[in-house]
Amino acid sequence: MSAPSPTPTRALPPLRHTSPSLPKQLSRLSSAQLARKRKFNESRWESIIAECKDAATIQEVASKHPECSYDSIARRYKSFKEGDMDYAKQCRGSQFRIFSDEEESMLAAILWSAVDSEEDWIDQDTVRREAMDLYSHLHGVRALRLRCRDFSNSFILGFKTRHGFSTKVLNVSQKAREKEINSLAENNKAFIAQVKTAIEKYGARLVINMDETPARCFDIPVTAWGRQGERRKLSVSPKKNARKNITTIPAINALGGKLKFAWIRRSDPKTDRKSNWNTKYNIPTTVLSQVTPNGWTNSKSTCQWIREILLPYSKKAPCALLIDSYPPHWEPSVLKLAEDSKVKLICVPAGQTASLQPLDISFNAPFKVRRQQLSRDAIRARLPDAQDVGPVVRRAIEAYNKVPKRFALEGWTLLKKYQ
Repeated sequence: MSAPSPTPTRALPPLRHTSPSLPKQLSRLSSAQLARKRKFNESRWESIIAECKDAATIQEVASKHPECSYDSIARRYKSFKEGDMDYAKQCRGSQFRIFSDEEESMLAAILWSAVDSEEDWIDQDTVRREAMDLYSHLHGVRALRLRCRDFSNSFILGFKTRHGFSTKVLNVSQKAREKEINSLAENNKAFIAQVKTAIEKYGARLVINMDETPARCFDIPVTAWGRQGERRKLSVSPKKNARKNITTIPAINALGGKLKFAWIRRSDPKTDRKSNWNTKYNIPTTVLSQVTPNGWTNSKSTCQWIREILLPYSKKAPCALLIDSYPPHWEPSVLKLAEDSKVKLICVPAGQTASLQPLDISFNAPFKVRRQQLSRDAIRARLPDAQDVGPVVRRAIEAYNKVPKRFALEGWTLLKKYQ
């Protein structure tokens, strides 16, 4: 009987190297395979450290094992020599590190200072960027180009564990939030104080709030019913341009009264300068019709509104006008006209119009709802001119006149709760 053939010996695989795809390779292994691989690596390290007779021979052993760096062998040699197994476990994976302990401490100090300052946050990208900056500062840019691939996710996660970093939920600083709230509160109090002073000085009738709000010629609801389970998007075909808009300009005083209605259409002011829009679209003569290149308000339309609506209403008496921080409202031509006409302009704080502007508080919402309802009823009735500019303006005027006085007065009353 012939003797069994000897089992062929397999060459030991090389130690782990700094491959960018290593974390993906390890992620495919089971927990048992990872445990065996870790045990195998520890035995290989024991055999490598056994070759080191003293500290002077570490360089010679490192030359025999190019897959291991000198620093990693020196750390392992120190840990096994002193019997510090916890330090040995901490050094596991140290062949991935390109920083010494002192250099890692410098990097950790930089990151901890950023964490304590509450001016920046630390994540993996921040650690990688700071590590590259520190390495290029200590070893030069050329060395960084040769070893930049070593700043992998495994290095960052190991650095995070070694230096006591942890992942936490990032929130806005309470101090910054309190500072912002206090700043807004101060601006709101100053604005309310200006309004109160204006009412006492000019009277409630001569304190006016003016605002612009868009109106679509083809105004349809945002949502509608469709067939369940069907992915087809709901759509309605307009008879004309669905993107054609106009701008309505409502204005109310502190007694709840309404000023004359105004509106703006997009057109060329040069060609439409002599056109009579009120006659063309059958609009009452008391309504101010304006034209701008983009259909929105500008400094010229604002000055025209002051001259043709505000000044006749106040009979050129001193008054106050509340307007938002939209830049055309505050151009030099508007400021000069207001100063010459004794109109005190009061700016509603930016970002606070929903809570501090009387029109936005209580008037614009019912005005918009009534206007949209009239427009949708006309579209459903299949009126031939439902989407024309003239009927759209007439419906906006009807909705503006039908808003009850209590909605115009409620916005001024609700300002008291912010005092």
